[in-house]
Amino acid sequence: MRSLDFSRYALSGIVAAMLTGCGGSQPPIGRPGAMPKTSAIALHADRGKSWMLPGTSSENLLYLTFGCGGTCVVSYPDGKLVGTLSGVGDAAPCADGNGNIYIPQQAQLQEYAHGGTTPIATFRAGGLIDGCSVDGTTGNVAVVYVNGGPTVAVFQNGSDDNPTTYTVEQSQYCGYDNNGNLFVDAYTSSRLTALYELPADGTKFQQLSLIESINGFPSQVQWDGEYLSLERRGAPTVSFYRLSVSGSEASVVSKVRIRGLREGGLSWIYGGTVFIPFARQGHKVVLAGAWKYPKGGKPLNVLTHIDKRADFQGVTYSPAT
Repeated sequence: MRSLDFSRYALSGIVAAMLTGCGGSQPPIGRPGAMPKTSAIALHADRGKSWMLPGTSSENLLYLTFGCGGTCVVSYPDGKLVGTLSGVGDAAPCADGNGNIYIPQQAQLQEYAHGGTTPIATFRAGGLIDGCSVDGTTGNVAVVYVNGGPTVAVFQNGSDDNPTTYTVEQSQYCGYDNNGNLFVDAYTSSRLTALYELPADGTKFQQLSLIESINGFPSQVQWDGEYLSLERRGAPTVSFYRLSVSGSEASVVSKVRIRGLREGGLSWIYGGTVFIPFARQGHKVVLAGAWKYPKGGKPLNVLTHIDKRADFQGVTYSPAT
């Protein structure tokens, strides 16, 4: 696990807009005759095992890694803790178009169904995994991991056996675009961000020429529905660079700045909203927030009181099934 360079992050009561395509208010979690919610949470937490409250699979869910003894599962938009995945979640998670969640734990990437507590697949890399991405066109699963040096592994068609591996120096995180092209960001010797691409029909990564230099800590690489998004962490604010890629060049189309957030964790973009774990300056409480994307600006929601001992590494979102 690569330590994040700021005090820390988590969540609390979210009260606003639903994500695009999610629609509608959420049904009550509890069912007639079920254990009261607060009692159920306390009981499961004491047992130290993975658990989910009844009805969780019918809710929109946020997964926050490195909290709750593994990964905290939180309902959206109300920000209530509805489950935990014990012993898994030490880096940035990701999700696919079916709502399945992929959570790193050292050299393994475990896949869970929406609201599930038992892995449905395990992808094994050759070292500590930092981040992941799933290709919506093929089902390929990519991870960036560290084994002597940063390496990228691609599991073909969602198979958890015999990945194809590539070496990309100083690689950090990865992300597929809507055409199945895989992008990886990295450091350079001058402490700027570098960007590499493995074309959908290619056999090796090529470094892209960035028309505008990007400095700061390289973070999540995601397709935001229109452009490739590179998250940049560090003062004076968290930013997202939206890139248009043509041939071997990538140009900055626009920048998204997150107001009031100087240091943020590893984000997740979904349906016009970006979720970011963070810690307020001078406060120990761990938070996570939701902002409009690509508008940025002030937060839509802030979640808190999830786990005071959390050290959230990243977040991902899974809509109700």
